[in-house]
Amino acid sequence: MTDRRYGWFTLLTDCPHCGQPLPLGTPGTEVCCASCSQDVAIPESLWESVLEAFDDAHDQMVPCQPRRGTVSDHGFQVRYEYSLDVPRCEKCDTAFAVDHLEEGPARDFACVACGDPASTAPAPAWLVALVPTVKRIYSTDPGLAQEQAGASALQPSTEAIRPVSMSCPQCAGGLQVTTQSKRILACNFCQAEIYLPDVLWRRLHPVKTVQRFFIAFEGLSKAQECLADEREREAQAAQREAEIEAHRRARKEREYEELSRLAQEKAEQGSHILQSAWRVSKLAVGMLALCLAWVWSAQPVFGIGAMVGSGVMVTGLLGAMALIAVIVGMHWVSKPIDHATGNGFDWLLFVTWFWLPFVLVMPVAGTVMAWARAIILYRGKFSASTIESNGSRSSYGPVTLENGEGKPGAFLFLALGTLWPLIVAGVFAVA
Repeated sequence: MTDRRYGWFTLLTDCPHCGQPLPLGTPGTEVCCASCSQDVAIPESLWESVLEAFDDAHDQMVPCQPRRGTVSDHGFQVRYEYSLDVPRCEKCDTAFAVDHLEEGPARDFACVACGDPASTAPAPAWLVALVPTVKRIYSTDPGLAQEQAGASALQPSTEAIRPVSMSCPQCAGGLQVTTQSKRILACNFCQAEIYLPDVLWRRLHPVKTVQRFFIAFEGLSKAQECLADEREREAQAAQREAEIEAHRRARKEREYEELSRLAQEKAEQGSHILQSAWRVSKLAVGMLALCLAWVWSAQPVFGIGAMVGSGVMVTGLLGAMALIAVIVGMHWVSKPIDHATGNGFDWLLFVTWFWLPFVLVMPVAGTVMAWARAIILYRGKFSASTIESNGSRSSYGPVTLENGEGKPGAFLFLALGTLWPLIVAGVFAVA
């Protein structure tokens, strides 16, 4: 398995019965104390704490640099040590051929270099339920199969230690002492209680030292799962943000397209209005020119003679038509300006209409006003202004007519300021 990772562990606690050091071998829920022969229940959560700590930290660990610590659980204080390393022989330090030991049931095997016995077994179900990444256990001693069959962890194999024969000190009866015998043994013949000497007891119950065991892990650790979940959440959040940004850009593009369409429609409409304003202003100027030509054609200097009879009616009719044409023309030349600015009639009143009465009733001063207004409209630039009307105040920013919207008005004011005084002078001269 290419994603498998290995580590060795040693765990040591104190026996709750006798207080002597109690090494913990391979993961188990019960261990026999070699000092007092009492079975000690080991909480499963203790193994979970140690193994998860290793698996969560393995990405940051360096081989040959073990980590040490202490964990307390259910009254146990366990001192542990672990490090990254492949399973190897405790005698000659040769790595086991784990490729041939990764699968299959629990079994004993021997080191290929020195023949020292060892064992391997799949992780028990209760341990996998706690730490799902634990896959297989390797011990430098044989007997993992026996342990998983129900024997207490670290309990010596009865097959490995033969019974010891001794005589009863009281009746000399023959006694068979095994690893199952209690420290105070009753004689089968005289029923005397015999305290087994330390040498015999240590022979049957050899003191276990702290020894390494190895565990193979596979799959994502809880830390990696949390990191993967966090990255997935970040990716989902980024995707949602990207989708939101895409919707925002699409909305902006639609808004831009809509604004572009409206701007184009407005430009087309403005162009149409401007063309109409030019046509109407030219028509108004034409009427002024026609009226001027008729009035001055009645002068004696042209040889036509004084206006008489129906000539007065024609003059009045032409004058009225010219005046109407000017008013209509003023209305139309104001439309492009209104369309371009949208400032409303109050502002437009002081830009165009306000000056018309002065031009009509004040031939001299009105002419100057008309020419000045023609220059302003031709330039198409208006400064900021504030207009008070009927107790209300309206403020308008600077305006620049980019597309010559004021030029038809300039043309009309220029013609009006030039032709209207001549028409008035011609009428009074004839009269």
